Amino acid sequence: MESFQLLFFDVRKDLKVRVGLRFDKNAPFRTKIFEERFVKTKRPYYAVIHVGLWPDPLVPVDAGDYISLSKGMIYALWLDLYTPPGTPPGDYKASLIIEDDSGHQLYSFPVEIKVWDFDLPVRPSLTTAFDVYSQFFPLFFTRKKGEPYNLWKSRLEKVEFSLYELMLEYKMSPMLKIDPKQQGFPEIMEHFIEKGLNGFAFGKYGGSYGNNWPKDKDALMKLIPLYRDYATILRNNNLLDIAYLYTWDEGKIGDPRVKEVTKMIHSADRELRNMVCYHGFWDPEAVPGWGDDIDIWCFQIGSYNEVGLRKLRGLGMDIWLYVSGPDGITPNLVIDSMGIEHRIIPWMLYNKDISGFLYWAVNFWQGGNPWENTFNTPWQQNGNGLLFYPFGDRIIPTIRAAMFRDGMDDYEYLKALGQIPDERLGLKERQEKRRLLDMDVLCPSFKRYSHDPEQLLQRRQQIGEFLDRFYSGEMEQGGGN
Repeated sequence: MESFQLLFFDVRKDLKVRVGLRFDKNAPFRTKIFEERFVKTKRPYYAVIHVGLWPDPLVPVDAGDYISLSKGMIYALWLDLYTPPGTPPGDYKASLIIEDDSGHQLYSFPVEIKVWDFDLPVRPSLTTAFDVYSQFFPLFFTRKKGEPYNLWKSRLEKVEFSLYELMLEYKMSPMLKIDPKQQGFPEIMEHFIEKGLNGFAFGKYGGSYGNNWPKDKDALMKLIPLYRDYATILRNNNLLDIAYLYTWDEGKIGDPRVKEVTKMIHSADRELRNMVCYHGFWDPEAVPGWGDDIDIWCFQIGSYNEVGLRKLRGLGMDIWLYVSGPDGITPNLVIDSMGIEHRIIPWMLYNKDISGFLYWAVNFWQGGNPWENTFNTPWQQNGNGLLFYPFGDRIIPTIRAAMFRDGMDDYEYLKALGQIPDERLGLKERQEKRRLLDMDVLCPSFKRYSHDPEQLLQRRQQIGEFLDRFYSGEMEQGGGN
């Protein structure tokens, strides 16, 4: 997916326009057009470059629809151009046509498209875990007058299902928090996996529910048969490798209850994976044995510690990262962080060899209408945990979601480049590969990174050209030392 923007300014009169791409030959590209809308931010506790109107929601413009422009106003359109896998490489040309409602062509701009000789995977290589809060759907998709209750509940389920599908378009795997024993579980999972799901949580206990495990130890142990059944179902459906329990969310490292819960899960089945989120890292020397049954350690970005990470990785733990409340130093996904922050996170994860990314919510629509109140949390933050908006009878994406999606595609470029064996490259190409994978300029750490988008875009272009030359056979491939 490649995105670009079209800006209308100095509009001289009220006007209705239609925008579309016309290709000069039969081409497989698919285009989506969105109207960028603005929300008004409030002054947060963290440093920002601007308080006021920010472009964020992306309202889809259906094919053939007209966009109303008002005299004196500024408008921006966001266009997504999708190239399906298997598209023949080469140069393509198109025209961006703008017409008024009488069919008169107002403008025509040339668009050039370069398709490289490699495909990106449908299922992202970087595991993602984005949580969804179901309790907010009834607030914005209310029961209609005379609508039977069961039909309303069914409509809410469809809305949530559609959000899952939309998230997967933007390379975000919804946690799902699904019950493997529910009817139709294998079919549901097959559907989402085909659309790119690469990880999911299951069960109705854990971090998404306020760490709601039974406090009584005997009651906790009575859950073993349930999780043993879950493991059997997951194993029979070949899903154990992407399933995880969001076992615990934050709190105190060394809490004995966490030890009890994680041990209980492994008592049910050793292949069930416990994932926990914490500020900081468990020190096995300071609290011996406490984390022996933790499989995935997810740390908050601002608490990165190289020594702590290496210790847990040495124990065989999988390492993930999450962002939560912005600190004004590390990148974040709030509305008023810069666009490069939304995109550079996957670059950082590749650089530090971190295999997963978690985000606590995509639809935290608390505090009233998110279109009107950007302080959706009690903590003076603009759009934290809010990457999609309710809009009429559907849910729509944001510029931030599109930026993150582009970063996920960048990750695939980096991964593909890193997997090219050096022995298949000549000396010059090996040196170029090392330079392209060197992050000292772009993001040497989570707190030090480039704020210049041109640096990132230039590096991505260079990696794409390298991969294109390698896979097309144009690169002289070497051998030897």
